[in-house]
Amino acid sequence: SVNTTYMTFAGVSKQRYVKYTKKDVVGPQTFDTVLYPDKIGEKTNVSVKRIDLGNVEKHIATSLEISYNDDIGFYYSSNEINPTERLFGDYSYDGQMADVERGSDKNIKMMAITNGKLLKYGETALIKSDEIITDIGVEWNANTLVLNSEKALPDSGISIYSARYVDRVELNGEAVDFEFENNIVKIDIVNVNLNSSPNTVAKKWSLLITKINVAINPN
Repeated sequence: SVNTTYMTFAGVSKQRYVKYTKKDVVGPQTFDTVLYPDKIGEKTNVSVKRIDLGNVEKHIATSLEISYNDDIGFYYSSNEINPTERLFGDYSYDGQMADVERGSDKNIKMMAITNGKLLKYGETALIKSDEIITDIGVEWNANTLVLNSEKALPDSGISIYSARYVDRVELNGEAVDFEFENNIVKIDIVNVNLNSSPNTVAKKWSLLITKINVAINPN
């Protein structure tokens, strides 16, 4: 439902907000909500399908396939303290959150992960590290691999799969040293400057995905 309330943002004003409710339910409940912003006059065709995770309860882990125009996204989220590696569609991940967006040509346009070490497509490692990556977003701009992160990246470095040739890698807007061989970009994180202002992973997503987990007390 759409409700109104008073909010303090540049003064006090009356604002509309969306409220999600479920009736006649008990136990943990999960809301998977996709919010896609359109500019005035635009209309994006967005459709959502749930990806089956087997016998996993939705408040433990959830996954969505999100189509918008000619692109498609694959989203996975785990609420576990120690996440288990799971398949979601053709992908698998061992951390808290993963998002992969593909174009109509099926080439990957964007990847983002939080709190994990290994994102795979089948047997191909897309993002890999020996240590947990707190957060990273990956995009391509022509032959430049564009990385964004708000936290220090693992000292052990990161490997990223790229189907296209890469001749430059940027981290938070600054060029970093790398090796590119057999479609693998290897980045040594030691001495990389993370003091520049990043475009955060959340800002880089073309989708804003909000997931709310609500534990309902039947009493």
